[in-house]
Amino acid sequence: MNLNTLLAQITRGEDSTRQFKADVKNADSLASEMAAFASTGSMVLSGHVDPISDPLSMEPAA
Repeated sequence: MNLNTLLAQITRGEDSTRQFKADVKNADSLASEMAAFASTGSMVLSGHVDPISDPLSMEPAA
């Protein structure tokens, strides 16, 4: 996948074929979800949330 294709996928946002993961707390759960998505040709995108460019992505402090 090239950069332009990846950016196009990200721009479309999440739906039933595309999920974004920024914080993986349960590896078994993620592995299960990735396997389910892979069998349908869907994708799970994992990355980092940048609170500077996306301040609404931050969870409130406890």
